[in-house]
Amino acid sequence: MSINRLSQGKAERKDPAEESEQKSQITNFEQPTTSGSTSGISEKSVTAKLKNTTEPNSSSNGDSANDEVNADLVFEAALLNYGSRKCFMLGLFLLCTSPGILNGFHVMVYVFYGYTPQHWCAIPVLEKAGWTPEQIRNISSPKPGDWSNCEYYKRNYAALEKMSYQQAMRNVESQTKRHILTDCTEFSYDLKDAQGTSVVTEWDLVCQRLALKATVQTAVSAGKFVGAFTFGMIADRFGRKVAFTTACCIYILAGPIVAFTSLYQLLIAARVFIGIAGLGAFESAYSIVSEISPPKLRSTFGVLYNQSYPAGILGVSLIAYYVRDWRNLQLCVSLPALFLVFHVWLIPESPRWLYYSGRTSRAWAIVGKYSDEDPTARRTSGSNRTASQKSLSARIRAAIVNCSSYLHHKEFRIRLIVCWVVWFFTAMSYYALTINSASLKTDPYVYVALSGTKFIL
Repeated sequence: MSINRLSQGKAERKDPAEESEQKSQITNFEQPTTSGSTSGISEKSVTAKLKNTTEPNSSSNGDSANDEVNADLVFEAALLNYGSRKCFMLGLFLLCTSPGILNGFHVMVYVFYGYTPQHWCAIPVLEKAGWTPEQIRNISSPKPGDWSNCEYYKRNYAALEKMSYQQAMRNVESQTKRHILTDCTEFSYDLKDAQGTSVVTEWDLVCQRLALKATVQTAVSAGKFVGAFTFGMIADRFGRKVAFTTACCIYILAGPIVAFTSLYQLLIAARVFIGIAGLGAFESAYSIVSEISPPKLRSTFGVLYNQSYPAGILGVSLIAYYVRDWRNLQLCVSLPALFLVFHVWLIPESPRWLYYSGRTSRAWAIVGKYSDEDPTARRTSGSNRTASQKSLSARIRAAIVNCSSYLHHKEFRIRLIVCWVVWFFTAMSYYALTINSASLKTDPYVYVALSGTKFIL
């Protein structure tokens, strides 16, 4: 029955019991309020409520609140039909999982292009004279057998370069003056048995500059932290697809910048933006899938969606095995982001977000043909719903008030602390073992592949 018929006739004074029941219906009707939340309404409840609330009832004539509840139920029924198409949902799910695969690429690629080969202090004049690495270490290093030296003897190597190796060694051994040890300013690397070139060999991220190596990976984690806040607000205020599109654009630009830059500072900045885009695209795409999918598939999609990240881990271990140069490797894991252009074109905006943010005409334009209601009724359905125009500061204050209200409950505080502690130590253990696999005496390609497999299982 059309919703317009509910407004026909004279308005009558409602019974207090009926008024209480209608308020209960409005309160119990769930709406998405954040980028990760979805409606918990089941198919049966939508059908039952729609049937009950669309029957003519003289006591509810002219009641705008009841009309709004009815309009919401009509929309939920249409959205349920829209998301129940199997081929459509399968295609949408596969498109939305791509950011998770790229996320696995960019996080774990550091294991391979952050590899530290054996190194020692470089003596350019001796290298030009044709001295071997062993000879250079024997005459310059305080520990010739150590392949990871950070100091060397300050000697007149220009004079030693004119001698043969044997003469130079006798000259050094005959000197009674104690030579001064100084930090290396240049390094040479043994790339013969190494995995390939890396950011370490590019910018000498060893010894006194070792902390700069860790910053390469920390930049991505910092970007994810920033992206969690910024893209959550963007998705709620401007739409899930706007957030997804913005993140995809950042992904497409930031990846190649890492591959081609000659500046360490630009490398770090680009890695930060990769982290921001990775989190933004992953979460906004998940919101689109969960808000469109029917309730019976939502849990399944949620579990399978998180398997895209370990799939990316498996993929990057295979790519890195065949591509050993770090710049080419970065380019190989960045170019697939170009396909996100087609994703932006094919993935729709979340109709549920459009509807509950006041953009009802756009929402009905997407799901309208899947509604059983009269087209005229659909045009007026939800017309009295308006978008929230709260300022950012007001929304932040409201969020703080909501969070603080939960913290008043002792049971909630205990569970929250337990979850935080478990996640903290789990994440620390996972990243410590996976990211630092290059420091372990094992094959990094097999190790990372096994890590991805374990994550899936």
